[in-house]
Amino acid sequence: MDHTTGLLRPAFDDPLAGVALAGALTPEQLAAAISSGAKSWLYLNPECKAEESGLKSALASAGLPCACFEVDKDALTIEVAVAAVAALTALPQPAVIQCSTATRAGAVLLLALAQSRRLNFAGSSPSIAPTRFVDEKFNIIQ
Repeated sequence: MDHTTGLLRPAFDDPLAGVALAGALTPEQLAAAISSGAKSWLYLNPECKAEESGLKSALASAGLPCACFEVDKDALTIEVAVAAVAALTALPQPAVIQCSTATRAGAVLLLALAQSRRLNFAGSSPSIAPTRFVDEKFNIIQ
């Protein structure tokens, strides 16, 4: 993680290369992140938080498009996941994906990468398909 910008930039060879993940940013980190080469911003918290924190006005001043798409971890559905990935891929790249801790941001990036590489469970090789699963309490089931 770059402590100046507060951004984590995963390294991979993909059309989404350069996407950065962010959790809560200080005003100084936000200013540094805005000038780090991002071309857009996907904010996964309620839009009112983007306005209250000054994020929307800072991005508007820098000429960066910002999409606010609330992803509630307690109400995550496949439809929300698909829409979040669509919101990311519709933005100019590289983008910054931000939520409170970068956890949901990371999940959206992983889903977008899987989609861009055309990965899905049905298409995975039987030799690499998971043979173990976990229940809601993370107990391993065969």
